[in-house]
Amino acid sequence: MVLGADDKDFTDLQAQFSLAYISAVAAVGGFFAEELGRGSDKDGVDMTILRRGPFGVARSPRLDIQAKSERGPAPAEDPFSYVLKAKNWNDLCGTGFHNPRILVVVRVPADAGQWLSHSEEELAMRHCGYWMSLASESALAEGTTKKTIRIPRKNVFTPQSLADLMSRVSNNQQP
Repeated sequence: MVLGADDKDFTDLQAQFSLAYISAVAAVGGFFAEELGRGSDKDGVDMTILRRGPFGVARSPRLDIQAKSERGPAPAEDPFSYVLKAKNWNDLCGTGFHNPRILVVVRVPADAGQWLSHSEEELAMRHCGYWMSLASESALAEGTTKKTIRIPRKNVFTPQSLADLMSRVSNNQQP
C-alpha cells in the first residue's frame, strides 16, 4: 500500500505515478510533458508531449496521451491484453484530432512499495509503459462497453520510442 493512502486514493495515486513515468521519459527524450486539466481529461487526454521550435516539417509538434495504469508483474505474453472502456477507445480512435493521440499503459508492481526505489546514486521506477496508437481504428458500436486490445511488448514507451513518435508527428504522419 502507498504510505498514508487509503483504498479510495490508491487508484488516483497509481494514475499519478503513471503520469510521472511519462513525464520522466519525455524529459530524458528532450520533450516537455504538460499534464492537462479536467476538461481535456473528459475528452480522453491526460497529457500533451511537445517540442518547442523546429523538429521535422512541423514546428512545435504535439502528441496527446491518454494514460492508463495496471498493477501486476511485467507482461509475459507478447502481445499482452489490456481491456479498454469503450469511451476511452472512442476517444483514441480515428484521425480527426488536432493533435494525434496515443494510449500509454504503465505497468506497476502490485505492491506500491516497489513502484520506486532510490538512493543518492539511482532512481528506479518499476515496471514500464507501453504505447499504442488506435488512429487506424473505427469507433465502437453503440452499446459496446469495452474492448480488449493487444499491445506489442516492443512498444515500450522510452525516450527513443517517443522521439520516433514525435518525428512522425512532426512530419505529418500518424504515430
